[in-house]
Amino acid sequence: MKNLLALFISVVALTSPCIFATAKSDGKASRKVIIMDNNKDYIQRSLLPTIEATLDYDMQYVEFVFNKSVGNVNITIINDMGQTIGGTIFNTSLESIKYISVPINSGGYTILISGNDYEAEGYYNIVDYSSEF
Repeated sequence: MKNLLALFISVVALTSPCIFATAKSDGKASRKVIIMDNNKDYIQRSLLPTIEATLDYDMQYVEFVFNKSVGNVNITIINDMGQTIGGTIFNTSLESIKYISVPINSGGYTILISGNDYEAEGYYNIVDYSSEF
């Protein structure tokens, strides 16, 4: 069953330009988030994705690692109520890692990354299983 779920997540992540992750608030301390580029003309020439993101529950932040410089970018994190809960503007040519503090509450979140020549968009969910049963 876990292999089938992993296959489904891989297919969804590779066929859609999005961030896809489901996180349990009572699970591991961090979860890797897959980020795919929105630009259909973009050709991946590296084994590393342009952006890698990790959600850390204990420290309550999302870490963004830019493996390729894409210039100035604006990162915005929006909750499922449409409220901006975190964001920053920075130059990926000068710094390749950025941390954004976020609340770790159950719900869906959207991450928007935009720059002059680069765009990415996606989603992640935090599911609280501790209140069940």
